[in-house]
This record gives sequence, C-alpha cells and structure tokens, in this order.
Amino acid sequence: MIKIICVGKLKEEYLKDGINDYLKRINKYHKINIIELQDSNITNEGNEILKHLDNKDYLIALCIEGEYLSSIELSKKIDKVFITNPNITFIIGGSDGIREDIKNKCHYKLSFSKLTFPHGLFRLILLEQIYRSFKILNNESYRNYEEIKKNVDTNFEVPYTTMNIGMINGGETVNSVAGKCTITIDFRIVKEAQIEEIKTKLQSILEKYNANMIIAHVLPPKLNNND
Repeated sequence: MIKIICVGKLKEEYLKDGINDYLKRINKYHKINIIELQDSNITNEGNEILKHLDNKDYLIALCIEGEYLSSIELSKKIDKVFITNPNITFIIGGSDGIREDIKNKCHYKLSFSKLTFPHGLFRLILLEQIYRSFKILNNESYRNYEEIKKNVDTNFEVPYTTMNIGMINGGETVNSVAGKCTITIDFRIVKEAQIEEIKTKLQSILEKYNANMIIAHVLPPKLNNND
C-alpha cells in the first residue's frame, strides 16, 4: 500500500476534484490511502504524524532539502522499495515543514523543487507523479500513441517532439509561497507545423493561471551534416 500523510484540510474544489481523479487512477495499479491531519503548529503536527507511522513502512519525507529524482528515477525507486517493503509512506508537512526528528526517522528525503508550493497543490503534484510512475512501470504511454505517431520523423535520432523543463526561478525565503516564478521550457520539435499548435496549447493553459508566455527563440527543425 501507498500512504500519504499530509497536514491541512483541502478547501479548494478544483484540488479535491483533481486529487480524487488521481486516486481513482492509481487504485487501478496499487492501493493508496491519504491520511489528512489538522494543521496547528509543527510540534503538534509532528506528534500526530508519529501516531500514523509504522516501523514496517518505508518512509519518505517531502522536504526542500531532499534529493531530486526524474519521473523515471522515481518509478524505479518505488519499484525497488516494494520488493522489500509492504508499504510506502509519503509525508507532507504543514506550513512550517516537517519536524526534524521525523525527517531523521525517514528512510529517504525527496524534493520536487527549491520552490515552496501550497500544500494542497503539492498533494496533487505528488499523486500525479505516483500515477506517472505506475504508467512507466507498466510500459504504458501517458498519451495516446496514435497521436504521437502522427508527428514522428525518423530522420531525427529522437523521432518525436520532446519537452524539457529548464530553470525554475522564484520565491525569496524557505517555506513561503512564491508570488511569482519563471519557468524555462525547451521544446525540440520534429515537425514545423507543430510549432503553432504547441504555442496555442501553452497559451490556453497559461490563461487559466493568469500567467504570461515569452517566446525567446523559434528555430524550425533542421537536419545538418552532423546529425
């Protein structure tokens, strides 16, 4: 079983909907349970967290000083842990983080970014990555394969469009929600016709979050003698 211990009650309906959706998706692969604790102060929150920890479980603390893993590395981590452990418990602290003695009790510390996220949103991000891990472990595409095949060009070493998240900048202090952040995204596009399609899709997503997009460079796909 996967257990997620998290501090704080969800208020936003869109987060509840997203989390319930991913819980249903993950349950097709593995049993998962969320333990939601009342937020108060780091001492009391720590006491409540301890009540739900089992010595037989593999404990993972989500904290800013943890290690970074790619989605593939996280899937391998989950797969390896389940070989010798019946349960994995992820711990998401409150606004003051996780108490030090609980971090020290954990087998592993994991971080998704140097940025600080609202805890409800981070719960959703964690669930999405757990779901993605099971898709990877089961050799299942996260997208419709037929859609991907339409935009394949075998002249390139990687024959389909890829997206890489680069630098993420934002926030001024630890454990505070950044008022503004900048994310650099690099697309390697194999078909020129996709450029406008990707720009349109990105713009529609960003509008939902009152975010802006600045296109630094657009270089059409091109093969040269060194490829």
